[in-house]
Amino acid sequence: MKSYYAYKKELTEEAQLQEVKPILKYYAYRNGNVETFNIWEDAYKHSKLVEKIIINQAEVDQYRTKVREIDKKAYDLWHNQLKTNFSLNYPKMVELSYNCFDVIFEKAYERGHHAGFDEVANYFQSEAAYLEEAFTKCGIIK
Repeated sequence: MKSYYAYKKELTEEAQLQEVKPILKYYAYRNGNVETFNIWEDAYKHSKLVEKIIINQAEVDQYRTKVREIDKKAYDLWHNQLKTNFSLNYPKMVELSYNCFDVIFEKAYERGHHAGFDEVANYFQSEAAYLEEAFTKCGIIK
């Protein structure tokens, strides 16, 4: 199974997305005057009242929006692949109820999401195999 991160890498390369780092300016206020600095430490030495402004905020926002779109598309591709694999590997459970996928996915996500989507997929496979074995032994599926 292709990993979420492989999908994300492909989509990022396909979009030719280049990281946009914020360009920061610091404004230090003292005695009614404002001084502009490129480095926070310098501004803080001048005054304890410092304001940080992102000069290229629109570009940063556009970049972050594109990253979120890529993340969502990568997740959707990964999730659909997991569903397809479930249908192919556990057809008897799909016949029983397609809700089995949702139940197994919720449990796998709960157990593995802290370590990333690929770990969720690992837990999913183990949970599905366990559930299929239990259903078979109990005579729920044949």
